[in-house]
Amino acid sequence: MEQRTPERIYNWLNTQLSIARHYGGCKYNGADYVIAYDEEGQPLVRKDVKYTRKAKAAKKQTPVSGAPELPLPANTAISRPAPGADG
Repeated sequence: MEQRTPERIYNWLNTQLSIARHYGGCKYNGADYVIAYDEEGQPLVRKDVKYTRKAKAAKKQTPVSGAPELPLPANTAISRPAPGADG
């Protein structure tokens, strides 16, 4: 499929696309763009280019490191005063 939208848009900060600053991205010619804060010049990058499926798949496969899950006590009923009751 031919893409008619550019991968990156530079020098967008002083144009009508500057509204993307407030929302973290925008839609241009039917394609979603996000701000690439990690790239020089902070261009708007097409979302399918910035977040490829490979990156998402690799993210899902990485094990979560941290403390093991702690055992929790069984759920117990919490007694609360009735609404309107002075307590």
